[in-house]
Amino acid sequence: MTAAQLQTLDAVAEHEELRYRLVQARYEALAEWGIPLADARRVAEAVQVDILEAVELLRDGCPSHLLLPILR
Repeated sequence: MTAAQLQTLDAVAEHEELRYRLVQARYEALAEWGIPLADARRVAEAVQVDILEAVELLRDGCPSHLLLPILR
């Protein structure tokens, strides 16, 4: 394996680690709002969705299972 290939693998691994940490932080924040854990996981994994908008919808009474269809 060449040095360039190793650098590419390292970059991919770093990207995956950052994504994991981002999703974990989003999940924890959403779970603190009392969202059912399955819904919190789905919203957390949809990193293109702004969780602040999700929380605002929750405050307004939106059911958690409707967050992704609304925000996507």
